[in-house]
Parts: sequence; C-alpha cells; structure tokens
Amino acid sequence: MAEEDPRPEFDPRWPVCARCRGVRVEGRTMCVSHLADLPELAPGDELDLRGVKVSSAGLAQILGKFRDHENKRFVFGRVRCDHTWFSGKAWFDGARFTDTASFDNAYFSGLARFDGAKCAKDMSFVETRFAGRTLMTSLQAPRLDLERAWFAESVEITAETAQLICTHARFDGGLTLRTKGAVHAGGAHFGAPSTIALAPIVSLARSDVSNLVLTDVNLSGCTFLGAHRLEQIRIEGFARFATPEKWWQARRRILADERNGDPARVAALYRSLRKSFEDSKNEAGAGDFYYGEMEARRHSRESSIAERAILSVYWLLSGYGQRASRALATLAVVIAGVTTVLVSTGQDFGLAARIALGTALSKDPQTELTATGEWTVLVARFLGPVLLALAVLAIRARVKR
Repeated sequence: MAEEDPRPEFDPRWPVCARCRGVRVEGRTMCVSHLADLPELAPGDELDLRGVKVSSAGLAQILGKFRDHENKRFVFGRVRCDHTWFSGKAWFDGARFTDTASFDNAYFSGLARFDGAKCAKDMSFVETRFAGRTLMTSLQAPRLDLERAWFAESVEITAETAQLICTHARFDGGLTLRTKGAVHAGGAHFGAPSTIALAPIVSLARSDVSNLVLTDVNLSGCTFLGAHRLEQIRIEGFARFATPEKWWQARRRILADERNGDPARVAALYRSLRKSFEDSKNEAGAGDFYYGEMEARRHSRESSIAERAILSVYWLLSGYGQRASRALATLAVVIAGVTTVLVSTGQDFGLAARIALGTALSKDPQTELTATGEWTVLVARFLGPVLLALAVLAIRARVKR
C-alpha cells in the first residue's frame, strides 16, 4: 500500500515528471527519484528537487554527487527543494550553499539536520513541516526564514544571521534558539517549554508565549500587542527595554508599544508583564511596569475624568508610589508652604519652621495659631505622613526581592 502523501495539494510550476509531481531532470522525462541513473552532477552545481519524494537511500545517492572529498563536505550552488518530501532522514550538516537555499513547503518525515551549514545568501523554510527532530546548530546565513513553519518535535537553532523570521511558526515540541540576529516572532506558537537567548526581538505580537523564557535579550524595539498569556512569560538575565526619550521623563523601562499603541491595550500589557515579574519575585523590575500601567490608564480615554484626575495627583505627588524623590520633594514643598503661611500670620521664622517640620511628622504644634495657621497645620498633618509613607513604599519597591 502506497504511503499517503503528507504534503498539501500544490500546483507544480515546473516541468513535471512522467510518474509524479516532481521536477523532471533537464533532457529527461522523469525526476531524479525515478531515473535508473542519476544525472551528471558535481560539487557546486544546482540541486533541484522541487516536488520530488526522496528516501534516505535516494538522498544519500544524490548528495554523494555534491560531496567535496577534499574538504569532506557537501557543496551546492542554488538549492530548490520547494514541496520536496524527504520521506526518511535528511542531513545537510556541514553543507556549503553558495547561493540561495529554498526548502519552502517541504516535508521532513524524520530527523532533519542542518548543523554547521553555511549559506552565502538567504535560507528559506517558509511553511515547511518538520515531523521529526530538527537540528540547526552553528547555522550561518544572512537571513533565515521560518515563517509559518511547523515543528512537531523539539528544535534547536543556533544561528549566525542578521534576521531570523519565525512569524506564525508553530513549535509544538519546543524551541531552543540562540542568535544575535533580529528575531521576528509575531504570531508564533510555543507549544512546549522554549527559550530565546541573546537576540534583539522585534515582535511577539499575537504570539502564545506561555511556555517562553527570554534570556539576555534586547526588547527595546519589541511589540507585544495581542500576545496571548503574556503574564506567564519569563524574562531572565539582563533584558534591555526602551527608555523614555525626553530628559525630563522619569527613567524607567518602557515597552515600544507605549509610543504608538492604544493606552487601554498598553495598560493591559504592562499589567501582564508586571504579574510575570512579581511571580518571579522581581518586585523591583515589576515597579517600572506598574508605573507604565498607571501612565497608560492616566492617558486612556476609557478612564473616567475622576479616575484620570486621581491618577494625575498620584503621579504628581509620588510617581504612583514608585518615586521616593518625588514624594520627599513634595514633602519639602509642604513644609516650606506651611512655614511661609505661619510667617505671614506673625510667627517667628525659626518657630514657624519647627512647627512646619513637626507638623509633617504629625506632631501637635502646642502653640496658639491663627485660624489660617490652624487650617494650614491641619492639612499638613494629613499630607506629611501620607508623603512619608509613599516615600518609604517607593524605596521598599526598589529594593525588595
């Protein structure tokens, strides 16, 4: 009984073999899999297996034609393996591709190895399906494209590349990725524990990141809008985020989405990341995301006028309980204001200053004051302890682990 073809239907855009949908060899009527003798090929020639079903034994015979015996490696020119069905093991480890290498819409039934492969131009696996284990360690290519690829088992990728595209890819068995190239992972699905390390990440928007751990990554330009289960992501090591562009803005880690995203949706992102950091016992790191959440709520049109007013006062007095310096500066202003009012009502400056300072600590002045002075002291006795408490909480938030 013939094995069922696992590839989706496709329209061959090449001269078709007389017995299958594979590309026929130039000057022949059949593809390489159905020829009694293989065509003359040499290291550095083009490899064209579009639409061909090739077994492990058949692939070994074909690859043997491309083996550079002096350097003990396979050497290819342009590689076109679109819609190819590798029905057994496929090994391209250590191979040299001197042109583009395309495996778009291919199907790998078993182990697929590309360890140590080097490609002079782009390497593409768009909509490729890997049913077995996949190894792509020490891979080199200017651009590695895994858009909408599917990996049933775990895949290990260590790539020297400028760009790694894995938008809408599915890593059902998990991913271990180490690269310094820009990673585009919008819409990706991580179905098992996965790690991305070292990379600057451009996007995780609309991705399911519940199984994802980011280690020593650059998130300064990363968009998160639409990410699923963001509160379960883990960010470890040194993670770089964007910072405010204006010198007068509070120094904190911000998300790239804050600059262009809808404030209500940005607030939800900050809330999820804050929970992730809190669950990791990183209270200090969570503080910046709490600040970002409050800022987004303060600017959101979905917040009521009263809520925005309260948040504005909270921001002004203490930076949402995250800026001790602002709370202490506000306290100093209160003390100075009380002193000024008391002096204007006839009190000696030294006595007025002592009364103001004591009032900020909620002490009874035990001095006869005018009605104006009494009301001023009453307000200060309320604001002083509140501001001191906010300062203490802000300091605690910065040092707590």
